[in-house]
Amino acid sequence: MSAIQIGLVRKPQNVANTAEHRHLAQVLDERLALGFTGFHPCHCVKRNARANPSRQPRSDKLARVASSKNTSLRTSEGYPHRMQTYPAGVTVYGSAKILGVENITFGTPVLIDDFTMIVARDPVILGNYVHIACFAAITGGGRVDIGDFSAVSQGAKLLTGTDDFIDGGFGNSTVPSDFRNARRAPISLGRFCIIGANAVVLPGVTVGEGAVVGANSVVTRDLDPWGVYIGNRRHRERNRDEVLKGFARFENSRGNIAN
Repeated sequence: MSAIQIGLVRKPQNVANTAEHRHLAQVLDERLALGFTGFHPCHCVKRNARANPSRQPRSDKLARVASSKNTSLRTSEGYPHRMQTYPAGVTVYGSAKILGVENITFGTPVLIDDFTMIVARDPVILGNYVHIACFAAITGGGRVDIGDFSAVSQGAKLLTGTDDFIDGGFGNSTVPSDFRNARRAPISLGRFCIIGANAVVLPGVTVGEGAVVGANSVVTRDLDPWGVYIGNRRHRERNRDEVLKGFARFENSRGNIAN
């Protein structure tokens, strides 16, 4: 069954957009073959409620399923790219892309924004109170550990795999690994870490507890705890005592709510 047949693509209004329409249909057919139907809402046709007034909207059905299974499921407008349930307290917005969810351990709460990309071939451990912001990426095929109360800001990248093109490696992911000089190593973020917008953390890096990485940094080596870094250089100390005081107040407030 094609994308046109199930009504995911508008029929062309004139001859001028026929080629574009065919291309869109081909793209969606490929996505359907992979088991998901997401596309930008402007390319989707909303279901005609008049055809079957008793039919419940998709968003209501998803909400009911999530509630009945004590799970959290979020989708963006239009069709979700993949219908996936997550543990209670985990919010994944509909335009996020997660591959290998079975290899991810979620703390609670966890917030993963739209347009995030996570590829979990090896274990990915997300602690409690972790935020992965929009356009961030966790890729490369290696293990990633993110500690409690840490954040990966907009556009930041945690890359557990890379190719060394200096010492004989060539090609890219279309070339078998025997001919490439690929390197994979785990990445670990301690508690209270902040990875700034558009920063890149390369394979094998451990970011110590409380460390802050400035926007647009490239981190190639381990960072000691409680520093503020621009790239690999430590520019100043983060106020550890004040952070931990704030954490203590937060813990006390949770105890008061529970009581």
